[in-house]
Amino acid sequence: MNCEDSRSLHLVTTEPRVTAACACVDIMAGKADATVNSDETSTLIYKIFCEGGEGTILHAVQMNRVFPDSKTFVDLNLRREPGTVLEDFQSLLQTTSQPSTDQMVKFVEENFSMVKSLEDFDPEDWTDLTFNHIQNVKLREMCVDLNRRWKMLGRKTSCEKGKPNLSTLLHLPNPAVVPGGRFGEIYYWDTYWVLRGLYVSNMIHTARGMIENLVDLLNRIGYVPNGGRAYYTRSQPPLLASMVWDYYNKTGDLSWAAGQISHLQREWKYWEDHHAVVMRGRKLFRYKNVETSPRPESYREDYLLAADLSPQLKSQLYTELRSGAESGWDYSSRWFDEPGDQASTLSEIRIQSILPVDLNAFLYKSASIIADILALLGNKEQEETWRMKAEDLMQGMEELMWDDEMGTWFDLNINKGCKRKIFAASNLSPLWAGAFPVKDKEYRGRRSVEYLTNIGALNYKGGVPTTLRPSGQQWDFPNVWPPLEHMLITGLRMTGDDEAVDLARKLAEQTITRNVKVFHQTKHMYEKYDCRSLDKEGGGGEYSVQLGFGWTNGVTLDLVETYPSISIE
Repeated sequence: MNCEDSRSLHLVTTEPRVTAACACVDIMAGKADATVNSDETSTLIYKIFCEGGEGTILHAVQMNRVFPDSKTFVDLNLRREPGTVLEDFQSLLQTTSQPSTDQMVKFVEENFSMVKSLEDFDPEDWTDLTFNHIQNVKLREMCVDLNRRWKMLGRKTSCEKGKPNLSTLLHLPNPAVVPGGRFGEIYYWDTYWVLRGLYVSNMIHTARGMIENLVDLLNRIGYVPNGGRAYYTRSQPPLLASMVWDYYNKTGDLSWAAGQISHLQREWKYWEDHHAVVMRGRKLFRYKNVETSPRPESYREDYLLAADLSPQLKSQLYTELRSGAESGWDYSSRWFDEPGDQASTLSEIRIQSILPVDLNAFLYKSASIIADILALLGNKEQEETWRMKAEDLMQGMEELMWDDEMGTWFDLNINKGCKRKIFAASNLSPLWAGAFPVKDKEYRGRRSVEYLTNIGALNYKGGVPTTLRPSGQQWDFPNVWPPLEHMLITGLRMTGDDEAVDLARKLAEQTITRNVKVFHQTKHMYEKYDCRSLDKEGGGGEYSVQLGFGWTNGVTLDLVETYPSISIE
């Protein structure tokens, strides 16, 4: 596996000095204008929805499987004050140390409500587009429908001003478009591809508000959370700078972009302070969450997975699971200790020992965008500082991740000091981020085509699979994920190499053809698809395949706009 001496490894990060409880309380308080939660109320809500272990409400509800999907419970609203709910539960525990399923169903019915915390929202800048320039009737009908789905997926906070927020929902200052299905609140990296679609629909005001929502959360919490719920005490792939840059390129509003500089710098510092590793003198980044408890939204699944482990190994597994969720790839054999071992399972996740190609590419692009905006503002000194950050990160990726023999980048194993030479669609994310020497642009495009061909990733009619291992995890074979498709297509096209540009177009045709076919058969858009078929949704993982779907809609509209003369089957 091209292992090398890893004795030069040095961790520069210090662990966050914030406990899970404090993180959740800080988020719940939120300093949001629309809701007023005292510290005491926030602490009690944390105890109800986020604090697990024997004798807690979260444990009793989830382990009694009151709801098939663990996320359902932690998204409920309280019918009564949190102190009263906790007192009721303590009274129940006086009668039995282990409440039955029937008892917990009754307890939930009496104390919780499924009334939506977010109201439907009809975006003011939405218009009913006809897409008459599209000749293919089925493709045109799908695009008209996708544009209308922004109204179906629009949400705004429903809490009344001055009243406490008796749920895990995070208040947002602006309305937003959500992914759909079980994901009824905003999600960090999903937003990037939703925005790409909103720009096609000319929904500029809505797009700006959604970016400002993420900035608001960043300033309240210290990082952009995974999603719009208090139990998401972790971030997700850092794409905020890319969202700001796309908005600037769409609108030309330099004044607004300049106002985001300090926020983008703050996010970059968060990742630098808490996720950086120095390996062979090069600073690179990893996903890492230090909380040692099951995720509230997947409590039962995490608890059972760790059931037979020692207390120390349980804590380790919980931190790995939370870190895996931070990656957006929850979950994949890509994070397993031995990714090529067909017998490996989720209990062998070791993501904190991995330096991912895509995370480092995202942060390279973030630093480059900050430098680009500073250059437009004429701030030469700060521009140079951020150019150096980007350049240093790119050089680390060049020295340690790029494999010229294989013609691609690979994740790194921190402990073994070696490249993890397995196929993942994320291997080629530096193409999208431009995280390589400019002089090599066409060469990297050509080598990437060779790599995809040689590894067999282009052998499937339904798209490029996430990995080539059928582990049963959702970020593995045979699933195809629209955001990965979009980055791959965009990255290949941007290299300018003839073969890469041609492949990008073919992959775009494949993606659009599949989405049109599935849409006209089912009237749905899915979050993921099956690479083995042109008419099948994906599967696997912790939950059933979701409908909606925000990033799929955005990717599809963006590809149709990028390739207006595309031909589909």
